[in-house]
Amino acid sequence: MSGQNCWHFESIPRAVFEKVLAIFSVNDAKPRTTPLTNHIKLSKEQSPKIAQEREDMTLVSYASVVGSLMYAMVCTRPGIAYVVKVVSRYMAHPSKEHWEAIKWLLRYLRSTSSTSLCFGNGKAILQSFVDDDLGGDVDSSKSTSGYIYTIGGTAVIWISRLQKCVSLSSTESEYMAIAEAGKEMIWLADYLEELVEDGDMCLEKIEVAKNPADMLTKCVDVGKLRL
Repeated sequence: MSGQNCWHFESIPRAVFEKVLAIFSVNDAKPRTTPLTNHIKLSKEQSPKIAQEREDMTLVSYASVVGSLMYAMVCTRPGIAYVVKVVSRYMAHPSKEHWEAIKWLLRYLRSTSSTSLCFGNGKAILQSFVDDDLGGDVDSSKSTSGYIYTIGGTAVIWISRLQKCVSLSSTESEYMAIAEAGKEMIWLADYLEELVEDGDMCLEKIEVAKNPADMLTKCVDVGKLRL
């Protein structure tokens, strides 16, 4: 879908998406402003303990909904990456608490059904943002790394991933998150270099006055270097 000076990308057509919400009785539910709330804490301990609870959950299309949410997240919805990763951990033995978290997320998507990625004609500046939560996983005490890369202010790469080991401090957790994002940057830099070599992208000179990263010319008057 295109607009004035802007291209919009939607993973699922709005009409189809609203039909999915109606199937799970969320279309008329109260909308939410966040993908999840702080008072919802999910863990494996919430999985069904008795046969009746397990039978009740067989009536819920938990895996099907998670698959749809994951598709939307991978394509054009970076804002739900963390929650989708969390609820997907309990697909083998989902509980009512896990299902409530999914319904909360569906209500959030209902209120943001018109949201899409927009690529405009602005400057193609590459930026990255990294964060983590120290010991955020209730079951393993592992932290979650999250990073996002944007070009021209629009997300192009996003990841939310549970770290492989337990961090003993916020410094360790942040270091691992930055390392993961850095590896993505190495790949992205090589990819952009290939685009330049193939002529699909051109490099433009940046004035020294607008390039704070140029440490070799800090001692030279800016006016003398402006071309």
